[in-house]
Amino acid sequence: MPPLLTTSRLHLRAPEPHDIEGIYRLGSNPKVMQYITGRTQTRKEAKADLARRMKTARLPLGYW
Repeated sequence: MPPLLTTSRLHLRAPEPHDIEGIYRLGSNPKVMQYITGRTQTRKEAKADLARRMKTARLPLGYW
């Protein structure tokens, strides 16, 4: 299980399946994605992105 990081204002944890809506909202926002890939994500791409994040979160060196 990946470590958790919690402060008084922030809680970082490994991604979970129910995070798909947040991933999609960020990925489909042109103002956010202009700084990341330059194009928005489809829902299918957001699902693949979340699956990759969940997989790498189990590795010694994860997404962050």
